[in-house]
Amino acid sequence: MKSGFRVTGKIASQCSLSNPLSGELRVEKSAIPIKSIDIHLLRVESILVGERIATETSLIQTTQIADGDVCRDWTLPIYVIFPRLMTCPTVLAGPFSIEFKVSIVITFQSELSKLHPKSDPRTPRLWLAMETLPLELVRTR
Repeated sequence: MKSGFRVTGKIASQCSLSNPLSGELRVEKSAIPIKSIDIHLLRVESILVGERIATETSLIQTTQIADGDVCRDWTLPIYVIFPRLMTCPTVLAGPFSIEFKVSIVITFQSELSKLHPKSDPRTPRLWLAMETLPLELVRTR
């Protein structure tokens, strides 16, 4: 059995709210079959309270870009339309901020995943590979 796991790709780190989030992903190798590949859009709200920062992260949208094991070395397009009511330009205003992140979540076919119901996608699981990146949203005219 071959070992290893390698995924490459690119995704926009700054997007206009009027355009979709776009990019591409390529599974170069995976020893374990893939169950699905999802893109999670996260909203991170923070406020400075006294000497500490209170932060709340919310999952606002999930877009599945692959269902089932994918062919190796094929380019998968990423195309996510932002939900109008849940997004706004990134705000950094003194003690208050609204920021966004995008998580690429690869779920593997595993007996472990069958034992646990769907749960918070931000919680690490043995049958997941996840990469989370900052995303700046801007308003354009």
